[in-house]
Amino acid sequence: LSGDGAPLSLRDARLLALAVCRSPGPCRDRALARLVDVLSAAFAGGNRDALAADAQTSGLAARAIVTCVCLVDLVRGGDGLESKLASSLASSNYSVPRLRAQGGGGGWTGGIERDSYQSLFERWTSPNVPCDGDAPPPSAADGVVSPATLTKLSAAVRSALVLGFETSVSDSGRLLFTSWNAAAKLDAWTSSGAWGGPT
Repeated sequence: LSGDGAPLSLRDARLLALAVCRSPGPCRDRALARLVDVLSAAFAGGNRDALAADAQTSGLAARAIVTCVCLVDLVRGGDGLESKLASSLASSNYSVPRLRAQGGGGGWTGGIERDSYQSLFERWTSPNVPCDGDAPPPSAADGVVSPATLTKLSAAVRSALVLGFETSVSDSGRLLFTSWNAAAKLDAWTSSGAWGGPT
């Protein structure tokens, strides 16, 4: 969309999330459910091999996870978070330096690239949801996202976490760290609060 080079760049993800959030309730819910369905399909069966084989593909999957997770936070958090996202989108014309590989070994390089965002909000390197003072956290609007959508997203995040260990050498840990950060939010989204992922 924005011509940033990477599929689902930060600017594109912000624009998509804002469009979904500003849609009427039933349309928003269907759009979020459909995005989660696509993400779930990406981690199903034979697709896992394609994700593990290519760093660009696993990087795209990581960005899709961040987008879906932030969408859940946005839907649950309401208008306050939506306005923060809108202000982040307005200020997204910046140039972040790209990380350069050290030594050509293809291993971990210890930094963040432009296409490795962890959030759609202004502090895009942190998975934390912005919160002002006494404002309730996003989980206070519990029940806004359908349980079926949350279940599918949780399963996709758990699959990504397992796959992230396999891809960590080839993608510099992008999928692993993204799914790890997303997995940290899973307990807050469910009423049980019990971790159901890999141990």
